[in-house]
Amino acid sequence: MYEGFYRLKENPFRLTPDPAFICMTQQHQEALSGLIYSVCTRPGLTVLVGEAGTGKTTLLYSLLGMLQRRHYVTAVCTNPTLTREEFYDVLMMKFEVQCDSPLKSRRLAALEEMISRNRAEGRMSVLVVDEAQRLSPELLEEVRLLLNMETATEKKLQIIMAGQPGSDLAGEVPAVVGVVRRLWHSSATRPRRGWRLPRRSPRARPARPDPAGRR
Repeated sequence: MYEGFYRLKENPFRLTPDPAFICMTQQHQEALSGLIYSVCTRPGLTVLVGEAGTGKTTLLYSLLGMLQRRHYVTAVCTNPTLTREEFYDVLMMKFEVQCDSPLKSRRLAALEEMISRNRAEGRMSVLVVDEAQRLSPELLEEVRLLLNMETATEKKLQIIMAGQPGSDLAGEVPAVVGVVRRLWHSSATRPRRGWRLPRRSPRARPARPDPAGRR
């Protein structure tokens, strides 16, 4: 209804993370540039932290669109509240890996073979985990193990995790900090990568009148 009144071509208020409507603040531009840089330099793991509603998912879809246009092989996990078996099942489906064996060792071998084949063809592989603050310690350890896919010079699989502050992902829960730190230290010569998005702006309130009549 309001589209016609305001002469809008599309509905700008959909709840889906449409990159066409992202508000690129300076912080968002820096975060996107950092994500692009990390994909190019391949440190292994990159973490994007921001409160709910700050545009993390929309930013990720902006990045994914760029990567797909450049023929990167991408996989997105938007529901990380999975068991270990379900997590590997998602990886197999998203990366389109054919493996009939239910054994984790066979699945990992098939996944690494596919990633190595794509890499030889010039197509790098990127795994994106959204809502990563919901990852269990068990799955965080599985993510760490995925970073063991490497050559002498670089990681074969680039992993990007996005989540909210105040969570294990942000490094504020001591019980899981070790796992997150190991993710970075597994490549000891690479710098730590992480970007934090700004907080949401507080709701505007009308100014109170000054008793003295001043503005």
